[in-house]
Amino acid sequence: MQTQVQQSLPMFYESRMIRRYSLLLILFALSHHCSFSQSRDLNFYLEQGIQNSPLLKDYSNQLQQKKFDSLLIRAQKKISVSANGSVMIAPIINGVGYDEAITNQGQYSAVVGANYSPFQKNMVGAQLKSVGLQSQMITVNKKLSERELEKAITDQYLTGYSGLSQIKFEEQTIASLENQLNLLEPLVQHGIYLQTDYLTLQLQIQTEKINLQQLKDDYRSNLYALNVLCGIADTTTLDLEKPDLIWRVPTAYSNPKLLMYSLDSSSIAASRDSLRYNYVPKVNLFGDAGYQAVPTNFSVNKFGFSAGVSVAWNIYDGGKKNLKMQQLSIQQETANYYKSNYSTQLSLQLADLNKKLENSNSIVSQLQDQLNNMKKLISLRRDQLEAGQLSVIDYLSTIRDYRELNKNLNDALIKQQQIINEHNYLVW
Repeated sequence: MQTQVQQSLPMFYESRMIRRYSLLLILFALSHHCSFSQSRDLNFYLEQGIQNSPLLKDYSNQLQQKKFDSLLIRAQKKISVSANGSVMIAPIINGVGYDEAITNQGQYSAVVGANYSPFQKNMVGAQLKSVGLQSQMITVNKKLSERELEKAITDQYLTGYSGLSQIKFEEQTIASLENQLNLLEPLVQHGIYLQTDYLTLQLQIQTEKINLQQLKDDYRSNLYALNVLCGIADTTTLDLEKPDLIWRVPTAYSNPKLLMYSLDSSSIAASRDSLRYNYVPKVNLFGDAGYQAVPTNFSVNKFGFSAGVSVAWNIYDGGKKNLKMQQLSIQQETANYYKSNYSTQLSLQLADLNKKLENSNSIVSQLQDQLNNMKKLISLRRDQLEAGQLSVIDYLSTIRDYRELNKNLNDALIKQQQIINEHNYLVW
């Protein structure tokens, strides 16, 4: 009976189906290339995040401050010159006052003094080395913070892109179902399908549209969260371009945390040097020139100068030096333990991520094969539906299986990118 009814359909119906299929392909292409009016890539967000980060700006300012610290230390090697002037009066009134033999009833003083400490090249060098290590630590901390920010931004970008992929697929699904609904209408009129089949497909389309709206709401929230991470004041809903992270090859000492442990060891060694220089003789040259006199003996002959040398040497301090050296040795031992432990963790993490990527590649390949086979099955199911040989319920079941398979593939691709992101974060 169905065959007779199908043969009675007019020939123009087939040409109309062809036109609708062509229109559907155009809609698919447009939906695939642009869901929103604008698009941005991952590099844009990474650049904005780094540029707008207050923490990274803080580290940059700290580095500038360390440059001034170095200049201040170098200034110690120069002669310091100072000017001092004073007037002191000690009057005796009615025989009451300080002993004149002590105060001379006052004193005038106006001198220019100079100080210079020679033989401090090694000490200044140790101080400069310490400041240099502090600058390197700030630089490494800045790199660590920058990398953590990049990782967080990339993770959020991947989450957002995953949602966008689901939106595009859902739009394609709705367009396909609406096309099938249009094709089903004349089949219902000719008695090939029941009105309930038409309503079932129509209800499924409404359900898909509700799901699409939820996906768009989630995507907008993820996009706003990405803007917050990057310090971008923008509420525009736009496309995120497909990410394509590259698996970075680790190099020796490329991990910032390992470099930080090495700097800790160098800093402890610098502290040892500074401690040693605290126990060497320190020589200081000083002198002044000017005028000094008492009120009753004012004369230009009182202009003069003086010069001298002082030596300071901490010979014995009760064993504090040895105790401090022992403390530094314990700190060095602790730093070595941390570095060794982290190196072990890092090697295991990298090995695990290598295995995860290998398994992820295999899963993606299998899902892609399944998706290609599922596309062929849907094409056959569509032909059966149009020929009246398949129920709408079975067709919708196939569509749901296809959607679930596509979601699994999308999740696997995002997981693949997340593994690469984690690996790159560890190897820098």
